[in-house]
Amino acid sequence: MSVFFNHVPARELGTTFTHYGWFCGCVPVYLGALDTDCPAVAARNGVPEFALDLAEMVFGACCLICSLLNPEFEPSYPFRVTGRIKP
Repeated sequence: MSVFFNHVPARELGTTFTHYGWFCGCVPVYLGALDTDCPAVAARNGVPEFALDLAEMVFGACCLICSLLNPEFEPSYPFRVTGRIKP
């Protein structure tokens, strides 16, 4: 079961992962280190990890098409931060 559901331990909520959010508006995620170039991202508990992988694959395909049509296109990851995790 851990192949499909990557459980984030409670001790990491509020420390490693500090915010709730959404990826592409469809996959609920935990976010951390938002002020860095590479934030920590994990699918929320109860959400299969492959849902995040699938959404990222679709997003990557869309970015590829956009960059082929417009060489000056600069993609950015579509995260929406919805709240702070209380430790």
